Amino acid sequence: MNCYECDPPNPAVAVCRFCGAGLCRDHVRVRGEELHETVGPGPSQSVRGRRMLCGVCADVPDSRGSSPLDGGGLLDAGGGP
Repeated sequence: MNCYECDPPNPAVAVCRFCGAGLCRDHVRVRGEELHETVGPGPSQSVRGRRMLCGVCADVPDSRGSSPLDGGGLLDAGGGP
């Protein structure tokens, strides 16, 4: 799979969680996310996770508000085409 944003194409290393676009290291945006893991019948435990996003999906406001683990996590300095 190749990066959706690159021209000429570069190999994709991740897939956007929301739209499914393939992304290279230059175009992927990584965000921290708090996940809840259920272990047995007791309460869930919070664990750290990652969310891989494209530039378009990363710019859409999250209806839940930003995660306390979200430090921006921007890997690319530029935008797509």
